[in-house]
Amino acid sequence: MRKVLLVVLLSLILEPSSFAYCNSLPRLICAEYANSNAVVEAKLLATKHHVPPNGERQDWYIYTLESTKVHKGKIDKEFRVHEENDSGRAGFFWKKGQSYLLFLRQGDDGTWWLYGCGNSKPLRESESILKVIESMKPRNGGYIQGLVRVGNTGEPMRALTVEIKSAEQSYKTVTDPEGKFGLHVKAGQYKLQIHFKGWSFGKDKLESYEDPADIRIETGGCAQLVILGDLKQ
Repeated sequence: MRKVLLVVLLSLILEPSSFAYCNSLPRLICAEYANSNAVVEAKLLATKHHVPPNGERQDWYIYTLESTKVHKGKIDKEFRVHEENDSGRAGFFWKKGQSYLLFLRQGDDGTWWLYGCGNSKPLRESESILKVIESMKPRNGGYIQGLVRVGNTGEPMRALTVEIKSAEQSYKTVTDPEGKFGLHVKAGQYKLQIHFKGWSFGKDKLESYEDPADIRIETGGCAQLVILGDLKQ
């Protein structure tokens, strides 16, 4: 038992700081894929740790990788991932020479970053994720998943009519006993609306991945929404 505890303590000391703090909704593969600038398989070539002088700001890592297969977007053969050494870091340990499946967004400085609570993983653990990506390609339209709950208590809001509208079409569904809803829609741009007398509704800024006022659905893609309801004053 003591040996196990020692190994755990050493791993905390020797490895970079804690993994990402994740909210209660696991990221859907189809939603993260749709909202990524690039999705690639890549091999880690080098790691560089940057520590600002006098603790002026958070330290960070730059990972240099070589892309071996591109599933979406455009990316250089050799590219860099920027990762702050904080609670938003990846949910895995980076190891030189190891290959990864990465869902990436591009920063203003030309480096890339990944969402620590998403589906980026070592490639050897990504077989099921790759199958989902392949299954998305022949699909027609996409999917919108959501959850509606009371803002100050978190209680689910049941039997609410949810309307999702585009310039050409409107879809309606009803929240289930857990406050959840789901709709298959055509590819396009949508806005979500809920009308319930005496209540107002808005995006949960912490938990909602996408904006209910600006939902973009591409073929095979999807969106995840968390909506908070509050009594009007």
